Amino acid sequence: MDDKQRKEIIDRIMLNIEGNLLNYEEFVLNCVRDKVENWEDDELLNWIGE
Repeated sequence: MDDKQRKEIIDRIMLNIEGNLLNYEEFVLNCVRDKVENWEDDELLNWIGE
């Protein structure tokens, strides 16, 4: 694919992502929450500097 086609496809993808940004934001935050909830106590305390 040439550079112009590639840019057009990337632009379409980004437009779609931007249009659904709130859904993606919620998904990412849920993934992060799942990871943080599995941290050990010392990891939680280290994160907040205690």
